[in-house]
Amino acid sequence: MPQKPEVTITAKLYSIAEQLIAVGREGLQYYVNEWNKLQHEKLVELGSKLYDILNSASTAGLGDLHKTDDPEVDFLKELRIISKDLENITDAGRNDYLNPYVERHYQTTLELYSEINSILENKPLILSTDFKDVSDFTTPLIGAEAAVFRNGRLLLVQRHDDRLWAVPGGANDVGSTLTETALRELEEETGLRGKVIRLLGIFDSRLWGSKLKKQIYHVIFEVESEEEEPEKTIEAHDYGFFGKDELPHLSPGHDLRVPFLFELLHDESRIPYYD
Repeated sequence: MPQKPEVTITAKLYSIAEQLIAVGREGLQYYVNEWNKLQHEKLVELGSKLYDILNSASTAGLGDLHKTDDPEVDFLKELRIISKDLENITDAGRNDYLNPYVERHYQTTLELYSEINSILENKPLILSTDFKDVSDFTTPLIGAEAAVFRNGRLLLVQRHDDRLWAVPGGANDVGSTLTETALRELEEETGLRGKVIRLLGIFDSRLWGSKLKKQIYHVIFEVESEEEEPEKTIEAHDYGFFGKDELPHLSPGHDLRVPFLFELLHDESRIPYYD
């Protein structure tokens, strides 16, 4: 039996670019409010941007994107930025099923985001929709955070939205492990690459001062990074290392968890905390 021809990464990305533009343009005909219109305009913009970087990038080596360890590869950086923008759009659209067009566009965008992520992570494609409707239960969300200590001081990032400070981290994506999420968020927010040393704790947001209506489990790992200095990224307004007695104005939830992380760091038992 003839084997199915292998689809190259380049071809996949061109297809994703075409679909992003198509979904965005269709959505501009059926948008339900100004916010929804802006989201579809963003999809067209991202699809066009992906086209541009594909056309400007050398096709040599595109099939081995995942093999590069060079954080300065422009193509990979741009692809990660597009992936993050798509993640933000899908997060905003989770509860925005205002009409059939919006719901369909959200699902398509979610699938395209998952495809780009599978290319970046060099993993088999696992769609969030694969896990849809497998249960009637409403369950908590889960996120992973990276606690990087140096000389007894903890690395924190300042958020763009409210200018409050927090431990680098984010929501766990379908298809990613918690440690992968913690390390990815650390790199996206500070430019640092590291390795997980141990689990520090699992925190229930309801018990740690969160003001969100959703229940979230925050899984925090101690991470070691040999790279010298963090850098400002599009994900964070600023960064800094802080001691327990010199903490900045922390985001709700972090204001209680962060001081406790210093206690866990020096706990000789090294037993992870859990609620």
